[in-house]
Amino acid sequence: MSISKEARVMLDGLRKSRELWPDLSKRDYKQMNEQQKEMCESLPDPDGITVEETSANGVPVEILYVDGADEKWIFYIHGGGFLIGSAAMGRYESANIAVRCSRNVCGVNYTLATKAPFPAGLEDCGMAYCWLLETGVKAKDVVFLGESAGGNLVLALALWCKENKVELPGGICAFSPACDLTFTSASYHGRMEREYVLNGNTDEEVQSTYCKGADLKNPLVSPVYGDCTGFPPTAIHVASEEMFYDDAVHMVETLKRDGVDVTFREWKDLCHTFLLSPLPESNEAYDEIAAFFRDCCIFE
Repeated sequence: MSISKEARVMLDGLRKSRELWPDLSKRDYKQMNEQQKEMCESLPDPDGITVEETSANGVPVEILYVDGADEKWIFYIHGGGFLIGSAAMGRYESANIAVRCSRNVCGVNYTLATKAPFPAGLEDCGMAYCWLLETGVKAKDVVFLGESAGGNLVLALALWCKENKVELPGGICAFSPACDLTFTSASYHGRMEREYVLNGNTDEEVQSTYCKGADLKNPLVSPVYGDCTGFPPTAIHVASEEMFYDDAVHMVETLKRDGVDVTFREWKDLCHTFLLSPLPESNEAYDEIAAFFRDCCIFE
């Protein structure tokens, strides 16, 4: 089945804009953040959402209350290459999934790598998740959701929970996750010309900012090298045309090796984190992820 007309228009625009990305020395992350914010703010919230900002153990979070939702939650970690983004900028995705499965959302605004490298952002996510549990929410009633860098962080956060003896959530969904920050996979190099979103020097950019001297095979940096034994049901989604394709495949292999109930979904002919845009395919993705989160309740 071919992709939608809307998706084709978006992909054409992304390919053209990708060619205009400046060299690393000329990147203006503040400007990039403002541009993304402007784009995301143009997308409407679904009906039945109330937005509130608060502090979670000192970490700023955005809370989305969904009409009719009970005490079940999505803990959402946004993407943006560890360098830009916010929970608000991923709200179109998280809110549309939340209303489909009647869950509230806690979106964490972790420290970006422009301010501090690993492990600052991950530790913020851990503190915010612990805060949510401290409010009385049960871990089995929480699911983790993240895309791109956020996909890395939801998997790393689960490993962090194991290390710190924090109860794991009821389910995890990582979309287009960057699971291996060694950037040595065949798809990272082999699919570079097929990529619509990421730039060819993403490896240098992430390693020199977020990683900044960290062991690239530390599982909290690159979850594909972790021991995922004991993880809850986990869904990994990836588009066929992205450089992180092998990251997703190898993460699935790691999860299966460790006995995790894992779901793998490949989106043919689509691009990295397409679900952030208003497309027919995005609605399909929201439906599938919401159904997965509803099914996680079976495993309580």
